[in-house]
Amino acid sequence: MSTAFRDLSNRYPVSFFTHSTLMASVFTIDGDVRYMSPVFTRTLMGPEARNGSAAGRNLCDILGEVAGRERIGYLREVAASREPMVVRCVIRGLQHITHFFPAVDVTNPEETLVGAFHEALEGVIDPAAFQDFNYIEAAWNDYGKLAQLTPRESEIAVRIGLGMDAKQIADALTRSLETVASHKKSLYAKMGCEGQLTASIMIRRCGLTERDVPRIAQVQKM
Repeated sequence: MSTAFRDLSNRYPVSFFTHSTLMASVFTIDGDVRYMSPVFTRTLMGPEARNGSAAGRNLCDILGEVAGRERIGYLREVAASREPMVVRCVIRGLQHITHFFPAVDVTNPEETLVGAFHEALEGVIDPAAFQDFNYIEAAWNDYGKLAQLTPRESEIAVRIGLGMDAKQIADALTRSLETVASHKKSLYAKMGCEGQLTASIMIRRCGLTERDVPRIAQVQKM
């Protein structure tokens, strides 16, 4: 995807996003939604959201002030630099990679717009895969049920997602097997999981990494 996009012109026509079958959006630099595909509307606003219900709304109204302002900052940076950006974030417990591009409405070329394509990707993301872009990991994320975890539980969850067993986790964190078992029992309860297999699936969908541990703690303070 990235190579093909970079070969296009400096600003991409709005139709490039609105005619796509992918999860796509178009925003003003103030965060107002000009267009949002039906699939991404439901991803962002919930499964009951109606097609077109995001149009005209601001990202601060949809995501909340903190997350909205952060995203608006990305939009303004892309618009000012005229360079693509890749942002990794978690929405409703599902990891997404968003490709932001400077965009233009040919009927009003003076207005500054930003278009985006969104991908849901499971597993740990390697930032090096996006070395041709300005890669950013969002500070504010919606971790779903994982947002309830303590820092220690989050550290254990990261390793569950990597497929580590209890002994491997205990060795990695220099904790006893009993302590690890206690934390695992607690995090399973918070996540509504019966065991490690179900938890591992949820954790991989979230793409949880060590870098998310302090972010989860920060979200709990807000």
